Amino acid sequence: MAKPLNLIPTQDIPYMKEEKLKREVSTLESRKTMILRSKERNGRQQQRTLQLLETEICYLQREIEIRERRRRAHSEFLRKRSERRAKRR
Repeated sequence: MAKPLNLIPTQDIPYMKEEKLKREVSTLESRKTMILRSKERNGRQQQRTLQLLETEICYLQREIEIRERRRRAHSEFLRKRSERRAKRR
């Protein structure tokens, strides 16, 4: 018997800590690998479960990418701001 899927509600993803997001991606990818290796259950249910796992992984990875880009943009903003302030002096 397979474990039930406990997917994270999409509205909660932006408020999760980054460590938890990365942990969740790792867990979901492990579950996906276990399903792919399992030869006992083939069929529609397995395909549906894989699709749900892959969709959830995509949502989480997208959120991680957004945060990384935001962090880089903020660092760039701070760098440019300090350069502008240095020029004024």
